[in-house]
Amino acid sequence: MQQRQPAGRLDHTAEKPATDTPDGLEHRQIVYRVLFDRPATARRLAAVAGACRFVWNEMLDQQAQLVDVARMCGARPPAPTFFTPGKAFTQLRRVTPWLQAMPYVPVRYTLKHQADAWQRFGSSGARPGAPGSSAAAATA
Repeated sequence: MQQRQPAGRLDHTAEKPATDTPDGLEHRQIVYRVLFDRPATARRLAAVAGACRFVWNEMLDQQAQLVDVARMCGARPPAPTFFTPGKAFTQLRRVTPWLQAMPYVPVRYTLKHQADAWQRFGSSGARPGAPGSSAAAATA
């Protein structure tokens, strides 16, 4: 029988380092699992994570549409800074009632990571690829 840990405590699992990589570097994977004492807290966190995925994918789709329209018109696509998706997030939040119930700052901050990814994509010489959609992570 597994004992419950207090809320907010982390269960830490370290994997063995992978040394069979072609670059000769040692890669480690560390997995953290947050265990809650109340199911409602876990559900709330899962809802916020779902909202972050929704906002990421919605703004990614909007940016892809802007890029497509700019290319069709022969214009340069707009630079996606944190400000532009932030304004679009505010509009999305106004028309999506369930999104209004989510905390504003952590969900909006998802767009900071997306804007950074777009900036890296636009500034890299190798052009490794545009930011992709956020797949739903498995939650325990």
